[in-house]
Amino acid sequence: NTIKMAELLIALVLGAVVIAVVVLFLRSESKQKSMSNQNEKKPQKSKQLSINRIVIYPVKSCAGIEVQRARLTDLGLKYDRQFMIVKDENKRFVTQRNVPRMSLIHPQIDEKTEQLTLTAANTKSVTIPIKSNDRTKYNAVVFSDTVFVEDMGQEASDWITSFLNLDTTEKTVYRLVGTTTGYSRTVAPDDLIFPMTQKIENPQTSLADGSPYMIASLGSLAMVNKNLPDGEPQLKINRFRPNIVVEGSDTPFIEDHWKTIQIGTNDNTRLCAHSKCVRCKLTTVIQEQGEFSKTQQPVETLKRVRLSQTDKNSFYFGQLFVAPSTAFGGEIKVGDQVTILEELKQEEIPDVQ
Repeated sequence: NTIKMAELLIALVLGAVVIAVVVLFLRSESKQKSMSNQNEKKPQKSKQLSINRIVIYPVKSCAGIEVQRARLTDLGLKYDRQFMIVKDENKRFVTQRNVPRMSLIHPQIDEKTEQLTLTAANTKSVTIPIKSNDRTKYNAVVFSDTVFVEDMGQEASDWITSFLNLDTTEKTVYRLVGTTTGYSRTVAPDDLIFPMTQKIENPQTSLADGSPYMIASLGSLAMVNKNLPDGEPQLKINRFRPNIVVEGSDTPFIEDHWKTIQIGTNDNTRLCAHSKCVRCKLTTVIQEQGEFSKTQQPVETLKRVRLSQTDKNSFYFGQLFVAPSTAFGGEIKVGDQVTILEELKQEEIPDVQ
């Protein structure tokens, strides 16, 4: 009996030891798993995204102006595409797509005197007041939209007509028009393809092609340049005419994934993506020369690396945004941090190569 009691006691002790070892092992595994989960949940450190430059284009399809700060409005950045050039005969807009020489016209805005000045090399400049009470108003056409505008006067018309008709046999008469009281142009509902922007009531745009804000990243530009044919000059970002250029990431086309972003520390300076920016032959205009690229770049490269899988005639660069009404009046500046508040789901991003 004594021996049996001893054996039982030993068995109990060994059992307790085994249980203790198992408990310690399980606790260790649980702790390591917990630490692993914490590490997985901890966001990876990345470079801070920020605004590299801000560009406004006071006259549609003319040269842009780099500014240090800009104000958000219901139509886009203040003064952006507030004016456009139309043919006098039909009041239809013209762009670099058919008149590449327009890139050589450099607008300047004097906010203090509220004046617009147009300059070009080897040409005397012309200055006109932005506001006037005695201007002729009429309807003009931007793509399929009819918009109510005001004529900026004969002096501006003569200057533009003279400059754009240099070295041409066709003598077209041009007029400069601008947005005015009563102007309204809604972003096309078909363009509001992302859920967030479908909730923004009646978003407006200036005389831009169709969106109040266009954003592109330097990482995207680098990718396009990397894929250009050997010997092709590297492109500047001005070929793509963005309003806001973002730096801080080498990932190409990172802007494709942005759904809602905040610029700076003001909670109200938010923009919501509504679609990718479909590009065209305007990107082939060498902005400093006012001429089309003979190699048709970057269109040929974009067709290789950014071609839509659903529409073989579409290729993309940059992302288009609209602003909720709470953002109107907010100011952004070069150097502001860009915070991604919400990203698009993969199925919400249009297919590209």
